[in-house]
Amino acid sequence: AEDLPFCSMLGMGQRMWLKETLEESDAKVKIVVSGSVLLSNPTWAGSEGKCSGDDWDCYNVEQKWLMNLLTSPAAAGRSGCQPIVLTGDYHFGDIKMACSGPTTAYGSDLGIDHTSERRCVLQHMASGMSHTTAVPHSTCEHPEYLKDHSGMREEAGQDECSLVAGPNFGEMEYAADGRTLSLRSRGEEGGILSEIVLDVEDKCKIIGGKTFHLG
Repeated sequence: AEDLPFCSMLGMGQRMWLKETLEESDAKVKIVVSGSVLLSNPTWAGSEGKCSGDDWDCYNVEQKWLMNLLTSPAAAGRSGCQPIVLTGDYHFGDIKMACSGPTTAYGSDLGIDHTSERRCVLQHMASGMSHTTAVPHSTCEHPEYLKDHSGMREEAGQDECSLVAGPNFGEMEYAADGRTLSLRSRGEEGGILSEIVLDVEDKCKIIGGKTFHLG
């Protein structure tokens, strides 16, 4: 963007709009949809390094700004839930969570290791077009980028190999009574491949779900 001294996806205008919108909204749950992956694999670098071309790791200054915004008290919903990120793009599905604080492996890379107050951002990634890079016979070790080296899947109650390699489609269900929010990935036949259930009345803490494993 021309109005910033570093590479930017958003530019100053959109950054300020996003900040004001999140902080002024009185919604119980806030959803941020990003076409580029926010929580990828920041502690692992392949042949191209940490940046694969169009994800937020390629815009680290702005990524850190965004992570600090999403983990800020002002961005939380009136229920205390931090914004939830929905994304795709990587041709597989998974659930990750990044928490602020100085004790995480990914905190320095994402710029959220400066505070002792633990606030977490959940990301649900689903991708209907998956056969090109994550074919059904993939394993967690091959291709290696499928394995989570950062610990963010474990933060979300999964393990380092918890992912969906085949075609998957994201689904979000907000319970009629307003108490729970479920994030799911469904397969080609409509069956549930993964699920995580959040308690909206208790800062969106994880209270249930289904762990899936590849490899």
